Amino acid sequence: MNLIELKSNLRSQYLKRRSIESQANLNRETIGREIKRELKRSRLPFTDPQMEAVKEDLLDDIFGFGPLQRVLNDPDVSEIMVNGPFSIFVEINGVQRESTQAFDNEQHLMEILNRLVRRANQRLDESSPTIDCVIDGIYRLNAAIPPIAVNGPLITVRKPRSDIQQIEDLLKRGSLSQSMYQFLWACIQARLNIVFSGGTGTGKTTLLEVLSEYISDQERLVIIEDVPELKVRQPNVARLCSRPPNLEGKGEITLRSLFINSLRMRPTRIIMGEIRGPEAFEYLQSLNSGHEGSLAVLHAASPKEVALRIENLTRMSGLNIPADVIRHQIASGLDIIVQIDRYPDGSRKLTQITEVIGLDEDGNVELQDIFSFEFTGVDPITQQCMGHFSGSGITPMAHRKFAQLGLELSEEIYQVKM
Repeated sequence: MNLIELKSNLRSQYLKRRSIESQANLNRETIGREIKRELKRSRLPFTDPQMEAVKEDLLDDIFGFGPLQRVLNDPDVSEIMVNGPFSIFVEINGVQRESTQAFDNEQHLMEILNRLVRRANQRLDESSPTIDCVIDGIYRLNAAIPPIAVNGPLITVRKPRSDIQQIEDLLKRGSLSQSMYQFLWACIQARLNIVFSGGTGTGKTTLLEVLSEYISDQERLVIIEDVPELKVRQPNVARLCSRPPNLEGKGEITLRSLFINSLRMRPTRIIMGEIRGPEAFEYLQSLNSGHEGSLAVLHAASPKEVALRIENLTRMSGLNIPADVIRHQIASGLDIIVQIDRYPDGSRKLTQITEVIGLDEDGNVELQDIFSFEFTGVDPITQQCMGHFSGSGITPMAHRKFAQLGLELSEEIYQVKM
């Protein structure tokens, strides 16, 4: 019997015991001692460190999520990417690297994946080969299996950023400047409509969460998401989550239908986990009908792309709305676009805070930058990305609203600072 066969037999044996015996009889310490005895009886040529490593692997299989458990426990890991049984990558401080962890084989990987799926009360099989859900209210899981995953099961687990709890954490990391922070604070207080834009993993949701701290406890928030992951501290919160169709193609609940329903729930603010489809039409209607202070996330490469994407997504509603009408609604409803980018060293920066100021002479949405980050190069020694934040020197139209509300914000924060 080789090592993989031995581990498979012991794993099956103890998992079966765990399903029929009380939890008290199957604590990690007791089972660890039993496993060591079994490993010694196997007569395989283990050194003491090797035996200890195999024992810990098996304990993680029995009591946790196998090879994923150690990286899930690692506070420095923010994302886990499994590309088949023998390839696990992790993201640490924004940089991806290959992990030393691996599954024994594809069967072992599927056992752990099925355990994750069961924990989320979901299903994953050939008829439904993808899943996107939240495990234990903490980890966001995306998985795909054959036939659509050509080289074996694929798993992506995103962990919440435990090191970023408030805006000061982002300031310390150099993700934004003090002037940017002051402006965004005023935007939340003034109930401006803000879109957080950027690519995958840039920190859009994290920034939205930390800024939501400045929303009053007296407000009622309605949060609409595909997967429930946004965390806010306010007491009066209504959460809505979409649902995919069942195997018969029925029972789907779309973000668009949730958004329509949310308008009847007496929201003070509506928070969109992500705008990704025809719900953009209802989103624009709400912005233009008195629902101030909306916060939303959108995948886009620049503030200009945000306006174009919202326009294109609105057209997906099938209502044949003229382009000039859509652009007018974007210009009159959306106030601020916050662009976030990730650099090769793993750092995240607010690269642009942009104001929507209306329509230009050609009828296109007109934007003006208020703050920006200028990338100047990579330090040859530390390999860290260098650059600086600066203001545009233009006092935004939003500043007038700040003044009307008595928000003490100096116009000096908009000046160019090198």
